[in-house]
Amino acid sequence: LIPQDNAKIDFLGDMLLEAVNPHKPIVKAGSDIVRLFVESNLIRIKGKDEEYGNIETQCEAIAEIECKVALNVSYLTDVLKAIGKNKASMYIGHYTNPVKFVWDNTISVIMPMFVEW
Repeated sequence: LIPQDNAKIDFLGDMLLEAVNPHKPIVKAGSDIVRLFVESNLIRIKGKDEEYGNIETQCEAIAEIECKVALNVSYLTDVLKAIGKNKASMYIGHYTNPVKFVWDNTISVIMPMFVEW
């Protein structure tokens, strides 16, 4: 059930949580989905809702390759709270594959959400 390692993205848990938190009230009104776009030195987080509009934030990261995935914002924030101020790695394969988070000998997996990109 645990996905094989694919694209590795290193980040600090509290920094990514700080970038994701502003999305919660906006996407909670609709789909609960945030889209993560990983680039070489950052993660862009996008959220949208028909009533409240769009929001985009970003977080510093180190990534091997560019990739993208859509995740439930509540599941993502739960994992990021558990990571805390620790350095963590996120492994993303195809945007339809589960996303693996690894930190301090802990592994957490989040299933992606289906979105039209």
